[in-house]
Amino acid sequence: MQKIKCSVCSCMYNEPNKNLCALKDIQVCPCTDCKSGAPETETCCGSYKKA
Repeated sequence: MQKIKCSVCSCMYNEPNKNLCALKDIQVCPCTDCKSGAPETETCCGSYKKA
């Protein structure tokens, strides 16, 4: 079983005590207007929902 690690406390799917995402899967999306090649600026979690 695969786990999705997450430390984004502002997301409603975050389980902070476990550092896990409660979703079974997520959608990874490209960030808009970014071509740096750096992973932290190229992609984002498309499944994010504000808590």
